[in-house]
Amino acid sequence: MNGSLCFREADRQQFAQKLCRSEEDCDWDQCCIDAQTRIPGFHGICHNPTGRGEYCNPDPNDRTEEGRYKEACPCDKGLNCKSKEEIIGGKTRNFHVCG
Repeated sequence: MNGSLCFREADRQQFAQKLCRSEEDCDWDQCCIDAQTRIPGFHGICHNPTGRGEYCNPDPNDRTEEGRYKEACPCDKGLNCKSKEEIIGGKTRNFHVCG
């Protein structure tokens, strides 16, 4: 029973996000991230700037033709997108986080 309640809460949070076509549809401090949505005409989700330790896209020009970011919003003010390396199961994994 608790598992289904958690699932419903996760669904509620997901649907609470604002859909967007471009950044113009988002609040002044948000960006539009490219996403698969089921609503015709809306292909993105408004998202807050990426915070410390969160995954980021190192290329700020990596956008769709409509201007949506492809992976993540830019890092929050004062943070930079930095390369990070992690070894998992003996394999090296490279990714980027805001720091």
